[in-house]
Amino acid sequence: MKKLIYLFALAAIVASCSTNPAFMVDGSIKGWKDGPVTLKKRIDGNWITVDSTQMKKGKFSFSGTVDVPGMYYVIPPSGRKDAIPFFLENSNIEITGNSDDPKDVEVHGSAAQDEFRNFYDRVDSINNQMSSYYEKYAKARSENDTTTSAHIEKELNDLYKIENDIQKAFVLDNPNSFVAPYILLQIQYGMDASELNSYVENFSADVMKTPSAQTLSMRIKKLEKVAVGQQAPDFTMNDADGKPVKLSDVYKQHKYLLVDFWASWCAPCRQENPNVVAVWQKYHNDGFGVMGVSLDAKKDAWMKAVKDDNLTWTQVSDLEGWKNSAADLYGVNSIPSNILLDQTGKIIAHNLRGDDLQNEISALLNNKK
Repeated sequence: MKKLIYLFALAAIVASCSTNPAFMVDGSIKGWKDGPVTLKKRIDGNWITVDSTQMKKGKFSFSGTVDVPGMYYVIPPSGRKDAIPFFLENSNIEITGNSDDPKDVEVHGSAAQDEFRNFYDRVDSINNQMSSYYEKYAKARSENDTTTSAHIEKELNDLYKIENDIQKAFVLDNPNSFVAPYILLQIQYGMDASELNSYVENFSADVMKTPSAQTLSMRIKKLEKVAVGQQAPDFTMNDADGKPVKLSDVYKQHKYLLVDFWASWCAPCRQENPNVVAVWQKYHNDGFGVMGVSLDAKKDAWMKAVKDDNLTWTQVSDLEGWKNSAADLYGVNSIPSNILLDQTGKIIAHNLRGDDLQNEISALLNNKK
């Protein structure tokens, strides 16, 4: 009798194991060469390998389990530049397509992927309009047609706002959607900790387990450390002559210091530089200073831009591009970006541009006098 009970228990265990949720991903991509293929996820900018296999005759497969659906990436032998992003969940998923045309790649078998595709079908027409405007904008700029280019810029900004509003509304209206944190991750550039958290705090417990939500949580923690009212984290970085410059040594020399993150290759940065120069020229004798942190990777390009744009203040860079250690410390993921400090190193404002920078510095210095 005991033996019979044991056999029934063993059968129940085997049956329960065989019905555990799992995923099976089968892929067939024309044009991919045979070699190692990996399944990865991204958390806080880091690529984490989930599984690996070998591609043979354009075919590959992965299997395993995930706690919740989330955005994952198939990385072919050619590297991350040809990665296929898709929502992975515990189901049978098929990925097919041609490496020559990323738009030709199709993913079937993932409900989250279907939701993601259906959402972006809604904004596809906006993206198409923006693409056509980009071509017209490039043509106008090449012909120095400032009137047309200014008009197109306004149209593009209007379309961008419409798309951005649709994306934000989806995130707010779908706190239980596994797609929502991924969409938020695409639009969080420029958000401070408070604004970003106003979206994330609504997500369900399961949604918070997704790779995208984990990245957002880490970003909020980083941004909280550099929020208005916080003490600016100190750092030391070399100037163009290889001389180390310490942030705290610089802000102590000024009533107010603008830490300006920029790069020679960043068109919006170069467009904003004349405004920063104008404010510096007007107020530097009254105690306003600027410290430029360049996200350049090539010193010659950096130095040429400094000279061309007449940036006469302290400039530093580790020439690591987007891996700039100071930018990482301050959670900078888009440029131009800046932080305004007082003489004690307290953060008093973020991302002041155009007239806002002029008005803020004028008000602060006048109050000081």
